[in-house]
Amino acid sequence: MFVEWLLHGLGDPTVKELAKGIEPKLNGAWYKTFNLGLFLKYPYDYLGQFAADLYGSGRRNPTFHRIKW
Repeated sequence: MFVEWLLHGLGDPTVKELAKGIEPKLNGAWYKTFNLGLFLKYPYDYLGQFAADLYGSGRRNPTFHRIKW
């Protein structure tokens, strides 16, 4: 839902409206706390890191590679 929210906020033409599960309170919380500037200032493969941590079980997993820019 967060990715959909982000795409909607960035004006992606494929996401015409917010997902039904995003309540106004959640929308407001994300709006107040999300800072795109930090992603631009500190680029990193955050999703890849999350997947490596989740599926890698602390050992090297050839499926996931951590990339630090």
